[in-house]
Amino acid sequence: MHTQCPHCATLFKISEEQLSAVNGKVRCGFCYRIFIAEESLLDGLPNMDSEGNALPEKIHDTADSKTSDISVPAIVETLHTTQNELQEEARKHLDEQSKKGKASAFTDFFWAFGVLVFTAVFILQYSYFMRDDLAKYASIRPALQQFCHVANCIIPLQRSPAQIKLISREISAHPSIKNALRVRATFINKAPYEQSYPTLKLTLSDLEGKTVAVRHFNPQEYLPQHTVIAVGIAAQQLTEIQLDIRDSNKHSTGFELAFL
Repeated sequence: MHTQCPHCATLFKISEEQLSAVNGKVRCGFCYRIFIAEESLLDGLPNMDSEGNALPEKIHDTADSKTSDISVPAIVETLHTTQNELQEEARKHLDEQSKKGKASAFTDFFWAFGVLVFTAVFILQYSYFMRDDLAKYASIRPALQQFCHVANCIIPLQRSPAQIKLISREISAHPSIKNALRVRATFINKAPYEQSYPTLKLTLSDLEGKTVAVRHFNPQEYLPQHTVIAVGIAAQQLTEIQLDIRDSNKHSTGFELAFL
């Protein structure tokens, strides 16, 4: 009875006793690889190939088995060596997968970091160019002030004309100019924060309450020259103003002040 190595096609003589002794597993004496002999048993030997030529003889007297030069302990040792080789291959494969996993994690971190940087830059640019509009929101104004302190930018003062209240007012003929009136008034900033000076709307009326003239005054026109307009009106600050205006129709007896 013969068996053929499936790896190198070498033929071996083998007996049933040898197969039983090694549970059907043998190692090829030519290529030294282990295979199951029972799966490659041959009843006879082929003499000719398909073209009629004699096949070269590559027949060993017997396959390595318990009764041959290789004993069962040797086969066990070989199997143990093969197991170690498989474990080493598995370890290498796991190492490669681990490296790929680390590379993938690094790539994910890089992209995530890039997205965060891009988002931060976008927010900073938006805050810088849109600071005038953002400054209107009291909840984010403190953060915007800190940002502008670092970025060396200016945040416009808040505006709330409705919280500026008129305290006193009076109108009289100008003491030295004919056909002119002098208007005096005092107002206060009731807002809990400083705000910009408002635009004044002066409406003159006659004895019947009819409007005879309307004029708007910017802060530069109604404030004293020494006033630092850019600083604005502090919370609870009183401001006194004086306006000299012409009364061409000579019928103005009353007036109203509005803050815009």
